[in-house]
Amino acid sequence: MRSSKCQSLRMLSCEQWMMALAVSLFLLALRCPTGRFVVFSSPEEDLVSCASLVGRCPLSSALPGSMLIKRVLDESVLTQLERELHGHYNQSGFPLIRASGCESAFRTAIIVPFRNRSEHLDVFLRHMHSFLPQQNIDYSIYVVEQSERHKFNRGKLMNIGFKEALRDMDYCCFIFHDVDLLPENPRNLYACSKHPRHMCVAIDTFRYVVPYADIFGGVVAMQKDHFVKVNGFSNRFFGWGAEDDDLALRIQSAKLHITRWSTDISRYTALVHEKANPNPKRFDLLADSSSRWQSDGLIDLKYKLLSHQRTPLYTKITVDVSPDD
Repeated sequence: MRSSKCQSLRMLSCEQWMMALAVSLFLLALRCPTGRFVVFSSPEEDLVSCASLVGRCPLSSALPGSMLIKRVLDESVLTQLERELHGHYNQSGFPLIRASGCESAFRTAIIVPFRNRSEHLDVFLRHMHSFLPQQNIDYSIYVVEQSERHKFNRGKLMNIGFKEALRDMDYCCFIFHDVDLLPENPRNLYACSKHPRHMCVAIDTFRYVVPYADIFGGVVAMQKDHFVKVNGFSNRFFGWGAEDDDLALRIQSAKLHITRWSTDISRYTALVHEKANPNPKRFDLLADSSSRWQSDGLIDLKYKLLSHQRTPLYTKITVDVSPDD
């Protein structure tokens, strides 16, 4: 009996030791993230302009290193922004915000998947329309809202936003952006890199470090041709989680690679929200990624368009999507 008890204690001690080792390695990775991704110290050199645009706007490297994040909405500021941007809306027929006083070589569509986050959306719009005009790019924001019938499908909404935005204009760059993430540094340029770029490298809720090496969620930038090459996001991830990891696997399968800029540039503040219920099938879908990435995505995208609204600040696209499509 005593021998058995001692053996159990030794096994327990071993398990505790292994757990302590795992935690130590995890914390070490958090403290030393820079060796886990490619860093560009001169971000302008990594950007790819739109081939159809002859840009005369300088991308300023003298932008301020930080911007005040306001988490609480001041509705008067939003109203003022609408008045200021109304002229852009009238000129193009949709809310394309052009660089002021010069012609930009960069034209970006920002795709935002959305449901039941009205307060976050208002804060996001106010922040982005103050943040982006400093960068001398042409941009437009597309908010893709899913109806309530089925579980939220972030990846499919991104695909829909991509398709619908191209009906307006031949954008060369797409940024797929969660509504609860706000960029802090104006030098984090909202244009596309030579390879797919993970933009939100350092988030305040993760202590401004990368939680794991292959993360590709939150905010990502991809050239139009690259997004087509990987066949977009999977359409099958209903519920929270793993559609961004699946996209990272598609990038690998397409012989592309993910880049990141340094953590002092790629900094974001996250707005607080309740965590969604995880998709119980997400790991099974991930395991099957390599066999279906070419047949599941943009190529088989189906959805029902419920409404299409224009405002001076953004285009809102409301859709219904089904697991049976």
